[in-house]
Amino acid sequence: MRQMVTTKLINDMAPNKFLLVLIASLLFILSSKAQVFEFNQGGFQEENYLVELPYENIRSKIIVTVEISGQPKKFILDTGAPMAISERVYQEINPPIFSKQEISDIHNKKDSLVIVLLNDLKLNNSLISGIPAVVIQESILKECFNVDGFIGSNALRNSVIQFDSKSKIIRIASDVSKLNISAAKETDIVLDRQSSPILKIKIGENISEMLIFDSGADEFYSMSNENLKKFKKAKGFEILAESDGSNSIGLYGVADNTRTFRLAIPSLIFNDIGISDVVAESHSDDNSRIGAKVLDYGIFTIDFKNKKSYFEPFEQSLKFREKYWTVNPSFMDGKLVVGKIWTKEIKKMISIGDPIVSINGMSTAGMTICDVLMKLSLDTLMKATIEVKTKSGQVETVEISKY
Repeated sequence: MRQMVTTKLINDMAPNKFLLVLIASLLFILSSKAQVFEFNQGGFQEENYLVELPYENIRSKIIVTVEISGQPKKFILDTGAPMAISERVYQEINPPIFSKQEISDIHNKKDSLVIVLLNDLKLNNSLISGIPAVVIQESILKECFNVDGFIGSNALRNSVIQFDSKSKIIRIASDVSKLNISAAKETDIVLDRQSSPILKIKIGENISEMLIFDSGADEFYSMSNENLKKFKKAKGFEILAESDGSNSIGLYGVADNTRTFRLAIPSLIFNDIGISDVVAESHSDDNSRIGAKVLDYGIFTIDFKNKKSYFEPFEQSLKFREKYWTVNPSFMDGKLVVGKIWTKEIKKMISIGDPIVSINGMSTAGMTICDVLMKLSLDTLMKATIEVKTKSGQVETVEISKY
C-alpha cells in the first residue's frame, strides 16, 4: 500500500499540450481479508551489470524495448507501479499464476487482477526472472501507446536506475559506483511495499512533504487535496483557481469528476535543488506525487539498494517552464468534452461535460480517445479558439489561453 504523506510535524517532454493528463501507475491495494502478498521477489540474475536502454518519450511516457521469451516488446518504465504485462503477452508466454489480488489505479478505481511469475525478461542481454507481474487487461495504454506492460519498481528494487532525459538513456546498474553521480545532490528515500521510491520535497520554508516519485505520471508535481487542506495555513503556495470535473486517465479509464485546485508555488525544493515559480494542480488521491516531467530539469538517479537518490540539474538556476490552459478537455461517451474550466468568465459561457465541436476551426467529429491523447497538440500556441455545444443546444465560441 502507498505510504501516507506526512507534513513537517510528449518535442522532448511534450509540455503545454491541450490534452488529457495520462497517469499510468498501478497502486497495489490489499483488502483487510486478503492474504499478504509479496511483490518483492526475483530480480537480475547477474551480480554485476550495467544496462543502457535507449527510450522513446511519448507524451512523457518512458517507453523502452525489452525482450520476453525472445520477442521484442514495448514497456513503460514506471516507478509508481509493480511489474505488469498485457493480457496478450500473458496468452503468448503462459506464465505460472501466482495470485489474484485487488489492484487500484491512481484514481482508486479497482479490479481483481491475476498476478503471474515472470521468468524470461531481458533488458539488453541482462536476464530478470522470478518477478511477480500483474496481468493488465486491454486498456487505453495498450490501445494508444502500443505497449505490452510496465517495468515496475519491484523489478528494480536491488538496482540503481538513472534517468538521463537529454541523452534519452536509462541506465540500470548493480551498484551506484558504475554511474556518474559526482556532481549530483544526494538525499535519502524510503520504499513502499511494492518498492516505489518515496522522497521528501519542500515547498517554501515551512512545508515538508513525503511523496512518491512516479515516472508513469505525465506531470511535474501534483498535491493531494488532503495535503492541500493541511498545508494552507503554512502559506507556501497560492490557490490560483479551482475547478470541478476531470481531465486525467488512469489504467481503468477517465477519473471521476472531483474538485481540484491550481496552485502557484514560488519555490519547490527537490533533492536540495530549488525550482522556482512552479504551477501545479491538486488531485483527489490521498497522496501527492512527483511525476516524469521533473526529468526535464536534470539527471535523476535512484539507488534502491541503499535508499538514496541523486539529482544533477541541467542548469544552475531552475525555473518552471510549463504553461496551463484555462480549459482542459476530457473524453466521455466517445466524445471530446470540456473536462475542467479554470476561469470565472469561461464558466459563465460553458459547463463541464459540454461537447467540444471544434478547435481552431478543426472539427472534433470522429476523434477517438487515442486521437485526443496522441495527436491533438497546440504546443506552439498561447491562445486557441474552441467551439462548444452548450446544454441549451447553442454553439458558443470560446477563446482559451495558457498562463
